Amino acid sequence: DADIAAAVASRVATVTVASTVPAIRGATAARPDKLQVFPYAIVAPSGDQIDYYASSRKVSCNFTVRLYLGSPTDFARRFPALHTYRQALRDIFIGDVTLDGLVDLATVESTRIGVDSYGGDDFVTVEATVKAVKGELINGEA
Repeated sequence: DADIAAAVASRVATVTVASTVPAIRGATAARPDKLQVFPYAIVAPSGDQIDYYASSRKVSCNFTVRLYLGSPTDFARRFPALHTYRQALRDIFIGDVTLDGLVDLATVESTRIGVDSYGGDDFVTVEATVKAVKGELINGEA
């Protein structure tokens, strides 16, 4: 799971956004104590689901990608930029849904714009829910 989270963070760090907004300055799956640069993304684990079959299982791990954009002041003026980041996060797996073979399928399931606190400060955020699915063969006995 840690390798998948790191691969998602690596992908987010290289996302290209429109020239009308600042480039994403980085992403990590290891939560820093304080955010130093913006926009900056943190990938956090969420729930998972395991489905079992006769001789295999499918593991679906969910991650939250939260892009921190700065203070929530002047939120309304920032809305066009927030939509630009939201669209960029929606498309992070276009071209490689396997994270270079680490999973069978990585998808963005939803996005949202909001406000979140981190390290005692409030931030405008754009968030994506990512699902990473991996099928595995297993030996089982009845």
